[in-house]
Amino acid sequence: MALVLGKEKYIRDIFNLAEALCFDHADYERSYNIMRSLSLEPIDTKLESDILSRLANLNRFWKRWKEAESQIMKAISLNSENWFAQFVQVRYTADIGRKEEATLLYEQIEFPETREVRTLQQKLAAEVAIDFFEKAQSTCEVALSIRQDDAGTLYTKGILESKLDFYDKAIESFSCALVLRPDHPPARVERGLAYIKLKNYDAARIDFQEASRLSNGKANQFDFEELFGLVSVKENACV
Repeated sequence: MALVLGKEKYIRDIFNLAEALCFDHADYERSYNIMRSLSLEPIDTKLESDILSRLANLNRFWKRWKEAESQIMKAISLNSENWFAQFVQVRYTADIGRKEEATLLYEQIEFPETREVRTLQQKLAAEVAIDFFEKAQSTCEVALSIRQDDAGTLYTKGILESKLDFYDKAIESFSCALVLRPDHPPARVERGLAYIKLKNYDAARIDFQEASRLSNGKANQFDFEELFGLVSVKENACV
């Protein structure tokens, strides 16, 4: 029994390390590979559900829709109280264009009562995904009141501001996130898209180039050829 408990604690410690690689260092591929290895171990259902929900979130991020959906369903079937799996289900459902359904799913989640920034980030991301802007602004304020220099929160704040057409503010938020985490391609891409809205095409191109360089050889969710093409189309339309 002691050996079993010891092994489960060891696996949970590795799980926590992989989660930190994802959320604190944006090392998504390494985090995925570790989680994938852990999923092959004989573990209790709650831990298996936690691991599957993290794998699903990364597959959602990379637009691997079939894998994400399968892992979400299995994670929830193993532990119906896994709020993170439910959160990923909301993000996945919104990502594939079913926002009304995603909204209903969000309203069923019982987020933990906590002032832990990572949990608030997930809540904020879900609210932004389903366009709950007032709730998102409130969640964002709480998260930043706890930790002002959190790159993940600042990045999602920028997404929220872009959705509200506050592009100058969005660029400022993405820039602050990049000071804290300069190797974060999504922040560079989103800042580039905000620059396009303000017709600063040179700045957008620089951000896309740097994001492409950082993503080279890694799994990512961006079509850089399409992004560079967008800059050219918008630029030529102004000539």
